[in-house]
Amino acid sequence: MSIQGITEDDIANFLLNTPGFFERHAELLGSIQLTSPHGQRAVSLQERQMELLREKMVKTANNEEFLGSMAG
Repeated sequence: MSIQGITEDDIANFLLNTPGFFERHAELLGSIQLTSPHGQRAVSLQERQMELLREKMVKTANNEEFLGSMAG
């Protein structure tokens, strides 16, 4: 997606290179709504972060189980 020559990559790079942006604009964090990958409902940024962390934990646990079964 591009808005007047600004691409999503431009925005992502700006946010990555401007770590204080959300500290200066904290009100935006509360209003960001994302689509859940588990349905079409909108979720808050915090909810989405929790979903990602849960998925990461499950993958880590599965990897540990696999490695444990290979070692034993």
